[in-house]
Amino acid sequence: MKMSTARVRKKARIEIIPLIDIIFFLLATFILVSMAMVKNLGMLVQLPGAATATKMETVNVAVSVNAEGQIYFNKEAVDLAGLEERVKMAKGNNIELAVELQGDKNARYEMVLGVFDKLRRFGVKQVSIKTSPVERVWEPGAAK
Repeated sequence: MKMSTARVRKKARIEIIPLIDIIFFLLATFILVSMAMVKNLGMLVQLPGAATATKMETVNVAVSVNAEGQIYFNKEAVDLAGLEERVKMAKGNNIELAVELQGDKNARYEMVLGVFDKLRRFGVKQVSIKTSPVERVWEPGAAK
């Protein structure tokens, strides 16, 4: 003999709102993690362009020169004496200190070159000049 039950069978369904919450949480987490992975050591300056620029693999410190000629060591304003002190502290036992020089495109060439020369005099062997990638760069004799 068959007994009937008073239970009504419900169809299985997927609740979509908790899934949307989880997806937004994962999206926000990935965005925050990816932003933390980009390390910007130097100041924000308008970099000149270079079509043949390549990325330096290891950078320990950044030295920036803004349009007014102010020098920054890892976002901290310094003068030339302070720059030497900071470089010596950063160098410590690390003989292969890699410095990224960021010169504003409106900064005086003499100032950026002077900082480059000082870094070499302080014993830094790996100095790279940071540029922005461009398709076409200015060439001598060409109109602006």
